[in-house]
Amino acid sequence: MNKLKKILLIGGASYLGHKIIDKLESYYDITSLNRDDINDFNLLKKKIKGTVFDILINTIVQYEFKDI
Repeated sequence: MNKLKKILLIGGASYLGHKIIDKLESYYDITSLNRDDINDFNLLKKKIKGTVFDILINTIVQYEFKDI
């Protein structure tokens, strides 16, 4: 039995993150982080402590439309 590769997906609540999860969740073990997880260190530590990830996917983008 092959172990599923572990993916850490940052920005899982975004449109792109959601689509990636939909496509890959049956093939990989996905841990998804969103803004709340990243802003709360204790929650972040609880979600990822002791886990070694094979793949990191970042879908976070900061954009502002000031001065356009």
